[in-house]
Amino acid sequence: MFIIFDLYPSNMSPIVFSSLGFIVGYSSLWAINFIFKFINKKDGIGGGDFILYGALGSIFGPISLPIILFLGSMFGCLLYLSFKEKFKKEIPLGSCLILGTVFYFIFINFELFSFLLVL
Repeated sequence: MFIIFDLYPSNMSPIVFSSLGFIVGYSSLWAINFIFKFINKKDGIGGGDFILYGALGSIFGPISLPIILFLGSMFGCLLYLSFKEKFKKEIPLGSCLILGTVFYFIFINFELFSFLLVL
């Protein structure tokens, strides 16, 4: 059994939990893009990234979204630093989110984040 289900609130049905994860994931990236668009008058995040992050929220739950976004951002920074000449304008956030999700899933399944429970 996954630790992900330990984060699942027992008084909430699975459909409500997944819907909440989608809404939190989609709206959080949408809000970041809205602020960026308000300041710079252009989109900073593609629309597919909203849907992908919402889908990840519906699969793993809203509690896991900050960790997935952090890992995806770190992989995006490493990707940019490794291949500066290839990415002159844009970095694919969706690929980095998927890579962050894979690492999150591996860490959760092998209980590498269990040290956080001690803190």
